[in-house]
Amino acid sequence: MSDTHDTEADVDVIDPDVDAVDPEAGDGSEWPSPEEPAIDWRADFLGWFTAHFATVEVTGSKDGVTWCKQWWKHPEAVARLWALYLAHKQAWELADALSAKSDWWHYHWDHHRTILLDSQLGPFRDCVDGHLSKRRNAEAPIIALGDLPPNEWTPPDAPAYEPESDIDD
Repeated sequence: MSDTHDTEADVDVIDPDVDAVDPEAGDGSEWPSPEEPAIDWRADFLGWFTAHFATVEVTGSKDGVTWCKQWWKHPEAVARLWALYLAHKQAWELADALSAKSDWWHYHWDHHRTILLDSQLGPFRDCVDGHLSKRRNAEAPIIALGDLPPNEWTPPDAPAYEPESDIDD
């Protein structure tokens, strides 16, 4: 065996019949801009989180409101907050759309806030006196999923799945 490489196998072949995409052409392609710094998603999210929650007001009785100071340990809460953050970024980027910010408050924040802070059904319902203080077993799942469906089951309207066989015919 030789230490030299087959140059044809190691080189990407450029097809002359395929047009190259010019990132300056404004053709809608998503080329990363060298001038744009990479986003520190954690810092950006936490900045939004602290700024947003500084504006949150709870009206009416606070008896029905529960928040966990260790909110990041609740997967559902994190998923909802992340979705709120992404929708918020999009709404503020669409600031020229007159209703984008109002839509975010109405369709996103109002909906998720109701669930997040609900002391009976929300993800923090067991955190009245600290993280999961009301749960007997903090490791037990909230919902026991039980068995998964048989292999023949598919979600409604899902395309058929044909697993590839590892066995040569």
